[in-house]
Amino acid sequence: MNHVIILVYQPRMLRAKTNPFWTVDVRAAHKHEREMRRIWVCEGRSRGRQHQSYSNYKDAKRQFRNTLQNACDSYLQRTYQDIDDAAGCDIRLFMKLVSKQRPRKNKVYPEIVYKDQMYKDPVGVAEAFSRYYSDVFKPKNDKNFNNDNVIRVENDKQLQLRSDRTNSDSDIDRFKTIHDVSHPDAATVWKFPENRQELQLARFIAKLTVVPRQTENVTCEHCGRQYNDLLSHALCSCVKTEFYRNILFQVVLDNFHINLSTELASYDEETLTQILLGRKSQTTLNPPDLKHFLFICFTYVKASASAYVK
Repeated sequence: MNHVIILVYQPRMLRAKTNPFWTVDVRAAHKHEREMRRIWVCEGRSRGRQHQSYSNYKDAKRQFRNTLQNACDSYLQRTYQDIDDAAGCDIRLFMKLVSKQRPRKNKVYPEIVYKDQMYKDPVGVAEAFSRYYSDVFKPKNDKNFNNDNVIRVENDKQLQLRSDRTNSDSDIDRFKTIHDVSHPDAATVWKFPENRQELQLARFIAKLTVVPRQTENVTCEHCGRQYNDLLSHALCSCVKTEFYRNILFQVVLDNFHINLSTELASYDEETLTQILLGRKSQTTLNPPDLKHFLFICFTYVKASASAYVK
């Protein structure tokens, strides 16, 4: 019955269209990194640079990361250069070149009228389309144009879409309890990350907040207790994660006011789970302490989830 938390650990298959920077060098580095990891796992996952398999795995992982970053940067540079080159093309010259390569049985060209002027030749038609789309995306300077009203309508539309989503989907019940969904920027989990590692951690926590709850009692295969919510049980009461739970309370006690530890100890499993997933506590914390507390909670959640499914 570990399928609830395992959902966020399912491996993703490579899609070439979404990873165009996955070159031959990147593929070779990735294959080498996976091979070194396989050897390290087979030798017992020993940690420390004194172990040759661990050292080889870490070196291969670093080399793969650098190769992937270089390939991604090169791809972005080529893409931006192509965009710049295309933006500087002469539309008339482009249409002439296309027309020379396109077989035509007659000299009849489509007609288009733009701003009371008719265009019949291909160059004129292309120029008319160019002016039309240039005007469409040009900022409005007309004094009669109500830009504030446009912004208000767009905001109302986004709020309505958010309201429809949160009211119709039962999987988001826990998320609504943790965050104030009436506010357009309410999710604390997305205010927390400041680097790539923290962003990945925030994505993991966000997925857990919308995991569907179970409707029937289930017996835990680790401790034998009955539970009806796997996530709350794994984070708050299962003996399989008790080691990490003790570390969590000790770290909170060492780094924050004792009121916060007392508050956490007084909660039931569901409320404590919500606090661990980003719900605001009753104890007031300044912004640096709040970020530190969120990082501790999110790290504990990931470690406990990983330990529970092993």
